[in-house]
Amino acid sequence: MRLLVLLLVPALALLLAEHPLHAQDVKPTNLDKVNTEADETDPALTPDGLALLYATNAKGAFDIYVAKRGSATGAFGAGTLYYGEKDADERGPFFFNQYLYFSTNLVPDEKLKNAKNFDIYRKVDKVRPNPMPQVNTPEDELRVFITPAGKEMYFSRKTKDGWMLMTTTGPNAGGIKEPKEVGFPAGFHGASLVPNGLTMYLEGDHEGKSAIFRSKRERIGGAWSMPAIIKSLAHPEAKRGDSAPFIASGGTRLFFASDRPGGKGGLDLWSAAVSELKD
Repeated sequence: MRLLVLLLVPALALLLAEHPLHAQDVKPTNLDKVNTEADETDPALTPDGLALLYATNAKGAFDIYVAKRGSATGAFGAGTLYYGEKDADERGPFFFNQYLYFSTNLVPDEKLKNAKNFDIYRKVDKVRPNPMPQVNTPEDELRVFITPAGKEMYFSRKTKDGWMLMTTTGPNAGGIKEPKEVGFPAGFHGASLVPNGLTMYLEGDHEGKSAIFRSKRERIGGAWSMPAIIKSLAHPEAKRGDSAPFIASGGTRLFFASDRPGGKGGLDLWSAAVSELKD
């Protein structure tokens, strides 16, 4: 027995040296030219990977900005205003089939000012945006994600129990139908899927702050596994945590918002290699 212990101790020491407990294995990249001292959140790349849409409150209310780059692996430059309404917040931009999907708490009629909430809209080019009555309710709806084939649509809805992840058919599956809950407990929301649709990254609550989780399924339409936190990404000094995950169309990089050290202030946008994200 003593011999076995003597043999195991050096091996265990080597294992801990290579993979220390609670190690910060992932070294994300700060999008320093995009970020400001305000909050930047809700990142979403266009399908070609050359433009990054996001929400920022650098001017007070949240507006949608866009940052561009010359190649799919280059650095993004400073963002410029893409869309915003006076006296309203715009959040959760997502681009699909020439349409911009986003949420706004714009009050279209002064008579409805006491019922102000986030609803999902979509717009094309310079045409005024239109609400989506198929998914909107008196509750808040945020953060649309549509799979590349357009068959599935995910979004978040704030219920009395907390944020819930909702799903429905996408615009290429015969039209958007009545949404339903994915089946996760309250608190898991803001989904983004890899291109094959079998792995999902989403936001959840962990020890009093937000964190990024991962869920998987065996086939399209199948049940999702219980989300597992990506501990290798979480930073112990981030007071608000990590949120708003978005997987780029190639599926190799995760974009997210965080107030971890090394940023400009508030929530900053970061990216990390998916290959480094260990549960």
